[in-house]
Amino acid sequence: KPQPSELLGRADGAMAKSASESAAVALEGAEASLAELQELEDYYFGPDKEEKKKTAADTAIACAETALTCAEKPSGNAHARACCAKGRALAMLEGQERQAEEMLSKALKLNPQLVEAWNALGEVYWNLQSFQQARNSFEQAIDLCGKNTVSLRNLSMVLRAIQCDDLEKEANFAAGLEKA
Repeated sequence: KPQPSELLGRADGAMAKSASESAAVALEGAEASLAELQELEDYYFGPDKEEKKKTAADTAIACAETALTCAEKPSGNAHARACCAKGRALAMLEGQERQAEEMLSKALKLNPQLVEAWNALGEVYWNLQSFQQARNSFEQAIDLCGKNTVSLRNLSMVLRAIQCDDLEKEANFAAGLEKA
């Protein structure tokens, strides 16, 4: 399995071949780095965790930026996927929530069917404690992309976290349990 940095090098070399090939290779590198980043977030507990996450995120961002440069037309699916990848990487870095929101929103304007972008945007809003916006993102993911475990699980958590009166809280809690 090629490393993300190898894929980025291949993308740069492939630019002479075709822009779409280069974008595809760069997107592959971004996705590999995002998988590594998620693995670090979920399962790595070493003292150098933040450093390793930053390295993986920087690689994902570099690959996504290469894909954005190579994408033949700014409105294409490759462009949307590259914006999504960059936004997802930024979302994993502390203090980058607004930049992540911007990239993920751009990806969704280009392709509203990107469930990963909806879920990542909802998680950005969750981290910012903007629970109503998080709820809207997860509901959009379900409405536009169909039921999926990530959106349903996260919507369930958001519904239970929303501050409201007792009657509405009870209804949200019941709805949250139903979604889980």
